[in-house]
Amino acid sequence: DAEFCPLMNQNFLTVQKAIASTPGLGDVQLLSVSFDPEFDTPSVLKEHARRAQADPKIWRFATGTADDIGPFAARFGVTVTRNGSPALIHNLGTAVIDAQGRLSILHSTNRWTPSDLVAELQAAAASRN
Repeated sequence: DAEFCPLMNQNFLTVQKAIASTPGLGDVQLLSVSFDPEFDTPSVLKEHARRAQADPKIWRFATGTADDIGPFAARFGVTVTRNGSPALIHNLGTAVIDAQGRLSILHSTNRWTPSDLVAELQAAAASRN
């Protein structure tokens, strides 16, 4: 949601810059997932990514079908409601997943800082060993 997510995008931009300049984080990927596939089509997401200054080698924007997004989001503690006005209401989740695909950290709010997330990414990258 373009109105709800500016802080997350700004934080991810800061994290993207840190990933690009931090040894050991070369394999780290950022993924922003839209819970509104009816609005956030691939062309809309491409424009969001452009405005957010996302480097597609590091940070991608994605969505899925409405049927897939709810169960996917629920795995990360995110609830998506499609009724009333506005038509879509959701909370936030920011997850760090390690190289083995295991959930390392789950933030259920947007109160994390970019430096917190970079440190958590470094710890997850180090856990490969």
